[in-house]
Amino acid sequence: MSSTPRGLDKLAQGIAEQVVRRVVSALDVNALMHQVDVDELMDRIDVEAVAERIDVDAIVRSVDVDAMMARVDVEAIVERVDVDALVDRVDVAKIIERVDVQAIVDRIDVDALVARIDLDALLTRVSIEDLIDRVDVDALVSRTELGSIIARSTTSVLTEGLDLIRSQGVGLDDFTNRWVNRILRRKGELPAGPPLLLPAALAAGPQPEVGSS
Repeated sequence: MSSTPRGLDKLAQGIAEQVVRRVVSALDVNALMHQVDVDELMDRIDVEAVAERIDVDAIVRSVDVDAMMARVDVEAIVERVDVDALVDRVDVAKIIERVDVQAIVDRIDVDALVARIDLDALLTRVSIEDLIDRVDVDALVSRTELGSIIARSTTSVLTEGLDLIRSQGVGLDDFTNRWVNRILRRKGELPAGPPLLLPAALAAGPQPEVGSS
């Protein structure tokens, strides 16, 4: 008696499985999907109720991030990125406007920065000859008053030299005239020298008197 229900259960289970397989194999899934109104179906789904029943923390804990990252081909992703198009979409001017340059400068430790500079190594890399070759001496002189200073200095020296020569010449003429007058025993007031050279003679000062022989 007890074996009969069990046999009937197995028979019913076998028949049901065969019926399901035949129904599924005969079912046109594509045609069935075409008859489904997806919009109406989505409207009938209570998304908030579904979201409340999802344990996000449990899902995150079950995710193996290391295994997932290991399967990511980063190089392939980078190769697919159009860097030029990405840069073209960046508004650099707007980014710069949002940068607080003064705040950045205030955070820079200038003393520490200078202390880390190796001046000896920096100077050894400087080519003094190349630096001198790049100096435009002509342009430098033209932008200064060096030429006019040299010209004025040269003119002043030449003028003083000529004045000295002239005064010495007047003094020599006066000395010679006095000796000639004494030798010829001329009397009376005689001119001190040529009229054009008298101012230079007066500037040179009186000449020493020559005694009689």
